[in-house]
Amino acid sequence: MELADDPLFANFPDRLRFLARGRAASDAEPPPFSASDLAALEAHLDAPPHDRNGLFQVMMDRLADLQHDISDDDLTDRRTLRTINEEVEMQRTLARRLRDAAQGAYLVMREDEVADSKRTDIRLAAVQGGHRAAIELKIADTRWSIRDFEIALRNQLVGQYLRHEGSRAGCLLLTYDGTKGYWEHPVTKTHLGFAEVVDYLSDRACAVESEMNYEIRLAVYGLDLRDPELAPAHR
Repeated sequence: MELADDPLFANFPDRLRFLARGRAASDAEPPPFSASDLAALEAHLDAPPHDRNGLFQVMMDRLADLQHDISDDDLTDRRTLRTINEEVEMQRTLARRLRDAAQGAYLVMREDEVADSKRTDIRLAAVQGGHRAAIELKIADTRWSIRDFEIALRNQLVGQYLRHEGSRAGCLLLTYDGTKGYWEHPVTKTHLGFAEVVDYLSDRACAVESEMNYEIRLAVYGLDLRDPELAPAHR
């Protein structure tokens, strides 16, 4: 659309606008479902993803389901999860839960080696289409500052794990057990709670997506392991 308004292309702006509309229509149309996809949708209310955006959405949906189970399931083991202070053990625990929730939509791999011998924490591989999504996990405690999280987001997750054209979706996953009360804003030095840290980093993730012309999908998700605050049952 910018080229159509450029004087250098004044001899065929309508053609450029036509191509832009066609590309927008193509990008907006998801791949068609096969018969097996429709059967999976009927059985699980969830169709296997075929492309980057589909896998990214499934990944975020599964993380939201995981948060719901930790917060609200009658048999929740969030107190056990709060005892885990080693990231390798947390990776293993959450990878197993994501595998159990796959419902045929993806495969789960841990520490899958990518370029330069770097290893992702958790990688989801779509059953169809060859797309992959990377999850970089950090336990949000006194070991890490907001700047550390930003470095993990930009340099580790994006710079190392989302380099290949088949791996263009990622999430920085932070788990929080409540032991650290606040983080210091890297610029204003104000105190931020866990939810505010996630919001701040989510804005940074959106900025990185824009810088890369939306060639990647990037998110930050906060997994809160604390007991939810409930209204008292009796006065």
